[in-house]
Amino acid sequence: MYNRHWDKYLDKYPILTDNTDSRIIITILQHKKDNLIFITGDSNCLCIAKTLGITVEYSTKREDDYTGYKEDICSTDEELVKFYS
Repeated sequence: MYNRHWDKYLDKYPILTDNTDSRIIITILQHKKDNLIFITGDSNCLCIAKTLGITVEYSTKREDDYTGYKEDICSTDEELVKFYS
């Protein structure tokens, strides 16, 4: 989890700008001693992480394709009642 006290590292690493990607990378840098492998599908994060010496892998595989909603089709009144109960 990101700690606001780490904002000072934005100045330490000129490649980092004040954005979400940089905060992710700062969090990884704070835990680098834990021998983490950063897996990302974001090519920008990948390039920045590699530049800062973070072990990183690129992956387009997603555990789930979360869309923000779930579609559930109820074909009977009983299924509809069960869905809302």
